[in-house]
Amino acid sequence: MPTDIEEIHNTSMKLLANVGVEFPDDEAIAVFKGRGFKTDGQRVCFSEEQVMSA
Repeated sequence: MPTDIEEIHNTSMKLLANVGVEFPDDEAIAVFKGRGFKTDGQRVCFSEEQVMSA
């Protein structure tokens, strides 16, 4: 059974990967897109690998 911290981490990673974060700045979206992040309009999704290597 995961610890509370592991559960928070896992849930956060799922949210970042599946829901993402909205950035209302076209330049920021272009930077993310240029670096291989999944984008949909002004929403950017982050894989766990991308988050953990930041």
